[in-house]
Amino acid sequence: MNAIKPKPGLTQPALTQHRVLKKNQTYSVVVDGLSHEGRGVASLDGQRVFIEGALPGEVVVIKLLNRKKKVWQAQTQSIENHSPDRVTPPCEFADICGGCSLQHMSLEKQHELKQNTSATSLNILASVKLTSLNQS
Repeated sequence: MNAIKPKPGLTQPALTQHRVLKKNQTYSVVVDGLSHEGRGVASLDGQRVFIEGALPGEVVVIKLLNRKKKVWQAQTQSIENHSPDRVTPPCEFADICGGCSLQHMSLEKQHELKQNTSATSLNILASVKLTSLNQS
């Protein structure tokens, strides 16, 4: 079988090189979303990362904890650029208890996240499309 050769003077685009991600290493990422559990979601070298304690729009330094299938779990080590939706948690034990995973997010954004999660779940599981959820 003959290989196709590029014309002289033309170069082929370089293949994207991804570094090998390693457990317990730190990386800087931009958080681009939230999971239904309230964890930040980011992409790191083409792999999805779920980040405890991160909010959309933030630039955070993370520590990779473990990988299941094609998804990494990570913990926020530091926040380089804070989201305007970040607030000081009202409970002094919020960072260690784990019972209230969204206390670092403004109440308005918490409501928005929960409404969007509910609407998405109803759409996927019951084929119900909601245009809005009214607060009572």
